[in-house]
Order: sequence, then C-alpha cells, then structure tokens
Amino acid sequence: MTASPVRLPAVRCELAGPADEPALRRLLREGAMGGAVQLALTREPDYFASMAGEGEADRQATFVLRERSSDQVVAMGSRSVHAVCLHGRTERLGYLGQLRMAAGRRWRRRDIAHGFAFARATRRSDELPFDLTSIVADNAPARRLLERDLPSMPRYSPLAELVTFVIPTPRRGRPTPEVRPATHDDLPAIATVLEAYHRQRPLAPACSLSQLEARIDAGLLQADDFLVIERSGRVIACAAVQDLRQHRQVLVTGYTPRLRRWRHAVNLGLRLRGRPRLPTPGTALAMGYLACVAVHDDDAATWSRLLTAARSVGRLRQLDHLVLGLCADHPAIPSIRRHIPARAYRSQLYLVHDATVSPHTCGLDGRNLHVELASL
Repeated sequence: MTASPVRLPAVRCELAGPADEPALRRLLREGAMGGAVQLALTREPDYFASMAGEGEADRQATFVLRERSSDQVVAMGSRSVHAVCLHGRTERLGYLGQLRMAAGRRWRRRDIAHGFAFARATRRSDELPFDLTSIVADNAPARRLLERDLPSMPRYSPLAELVTFVIPTPRRGRPTPEVRPATHDDLPAIATVLEAYHRQRPLAPACSLSQLEARIDAGLLQADDFLVIERSGRVIACAAVQDLRQHRQVLVTGYTPRLRRWRHAVNLGLRLRGRPRLPTPGTALAMGYLACVAVHDDDAATWSRLLTAARSVGRLRQLDHLVLGLCADHPAIPSIRRHIPARAYRSQLYLVHDATVSPHTCGLDGRNLHVELASL
C-alpha cells in the first residue's frame, strides 16, 4: 500500500532575524487600525532597536509566518516578558502583541495556531503559565474568533477592560502648584512610592530603584522626565512624561471618505479651540506617554494636579497628546473625566492560556489591575 503524501502547511513559523527587519517595519506600516482616523503603530527606523526596554532583553521574541512557496514574510507577532507585581511577589509575565498580516491576506485559524504555538514554546519555567494581550473593543471579528475556544487554539479569557485616555496638551503650559520636576536624587523616593502603589495592583510593572535606573541607562527615561508631588517632605505622587517617538510612532494613514472631505473645516474648528489639528495622511502624531504613575491613596485632587502639570510639560516638549492607560475600575477615572479634557478608547485585556491552566488559580479576578502602555 502506498502511503498518502503529507501535506505541508502553506506557511512556516520561525524566529525573526536581522534580514527580516525591513519586512517587520512594512507590516507595521500596512497594519493600520480602522476607524474615522486610521492609525498605524510603526517602529522606525529600526524595529529591533525599538524593542529596547519592552520587557527583559533576553526574553524578547518576534516571530514571523513565512510563505513556503515564496519565502516571503506574510505575518508577524511578538512576545515580550515583563517583571510584574502579583500577590506581593515579583513574577514574569509574557505579553503578546504586534500581530500583523500582510495587506490583502486574511488570517486563517491554522496560521494563528502556528504563531501561538511558537510563542508558547518561548515561555520559560520561571514565567507565569499564561500571557497577557489586548484587543481594541470594536474589533468584533477578532474577539469573536479568539473567544470561541476553537480546537488547536489557545484560550482567551477576558480579564478586564482597559481605558486609554488620549489627553491633549494645552496651547500654553503653566506652572502647577505643589508639582515640581524631579532630579536624580529623587529616584529612590520615586521608586519607593511606585513600589508601594504597584504592590496593591496585580500585574503592575515592578519598579525597584535598580529597574528605574536600568530604564534610564537604556535611554528610555531621564530623571527630569518625572514630576513629583511632596507632602511633609515625602514624595506622595509621581509621573513621567515619556517621549518614544525616536523609535515608536503613531502614524495617520488615512480618513474615512466623509472625514476626508470635511477635514479642513474640522481643523478650523479645532484651531479656534486650541486643539491639535487632523494632520495630512502619512504624518506621525506628536504623542507621548504617561509612565510610572503613582498617587498615594488615589486622591482625586492630587491626580488632577499631577496630570495638569504633565500636560504643560508635554506642551513644552512639543507633544500634542499624552497617552495614559488605566483599567476601567481604577478610582482615578471619574476625576480624569471631570477635570481633564481627554478622549477615551476602550480595549479588552485577555489572559491567553491552554486548557490545562486556569487563571483563577493565580488569584486573578480582573479587579484592581494595572498595566503600563509605555512598556508594552
């Protein structure tokens, strides 16, 4: 009897190498998110250099799906590993991101399964047995597919809703009482308040003094990026205005036909209100991140003063917007909505795991979580 021929999959999954770098940047440029304003999250001029600071350097993995017939890269994804706080301990958690498919192609379940199997194989024994990822709330097709627990696919367990605030900077910055720029001598106090704040919030990034100094040594932060608020000689709140445009950009790739027709009229209204205008397609937004944010007791007035000062610093640094991500049950959100002009975007955080793992065994119930967008 003649054996039936084995049918090989149309693509193979493998670790991305230096020769794939141009293809990775191309996939990111082409992978614009839909909406009235179409945005692409790009990493120019060097993809691998842009990954510095995203988790632990020796635990980063970017994988590609390569078409067997042409050897062309047709899809990509990444897994980075971060030190996070969980139940008073520091754990290592994987984050899945940058899933992109070449223009004109559609994701197939088999291709997705290949990518996830590759990512899972990079998990080490000292890491948590699941990964974290996020999907924008209005990406209904992706959510329906991934929440169905299909054979050969990992399980996507909804964990919490993430609210991303895009905060415009003011036309003119102004001093904010009680808020001052930090110096290098403030770093131990900043690390202390961050560690105390993050210990109360599962999955918050670990922020010891040595970890802060490592981010500064890598050029991702400077001591004077921080703002601090003191009370009785003790730092009770801090935030860093982080500008990552040197390696990571938010690129406007286009508009819906209706908005494209009316963009000039909309821009006139935005200009009169002192707001940033809708740029020409192909323009990178002047956008920074709010990182390493902590406010003792989540006092609403302190949050308001800290964000007001950060907006002024952003304007001085020629940033049009600052981005801050908070889980939907965060106590600061009502105060931000009342006192800070911002547009809110929603996404869903998921734990990605196989059938042998229950996230609930780790004590995660979706409450009081914290993630930092600037490090993902």
